[in-house]
Amino acid sequence: MILPFIVGFSMMTATHGGPSNTFKPVALEMGGYVPVSMASPEYASPGDTITISVQIARAHSSDVTLAVSSNAPSMLAYLPAQVVVPAGSTTGSFQATFALSADGGIQFCASNAAGSLYQVVQVVPDSLHRRVHISRL
Repeated sequence: MILPFIVGFSMMTATHGGPSNTFKPVALEMGGYVPVSMASPEYASPGDTITISVQIARAHSSDVTLAVSSNAPSMLAYLPAQVVVPAGSTTGSFQATFALSADGGIQFCASNAAGSLYQVVQVVPDSLHRRVHISRL
């Protein structure tokens, strides 16, 4: 029997073509037994490329594949169809590039048969992004 547990995490920093900002992790217990977390920058600017990390609770003996999607594909210049957590690992990551016209909250989803996990990144113009970053210091 596999018992549910949530993986703890520490705050991480990312650089995505602009100022650094803090990842905001989100945890969800998928399917009642496969805990997963997802981390991304809170803010980005149009044209930025960011890295989004997906973490599962325990390493598996085979690759774990999650489908990747967004609620606003027209706001993205690049988004892969899937992310793979390699066998023996608990973390996989993928990159997404925002279109130059991107604006507002862009939601990302990583999902498999056990369930789905969502993460939102706020895309703001570069000048506003810098003001948000400075005001949070």
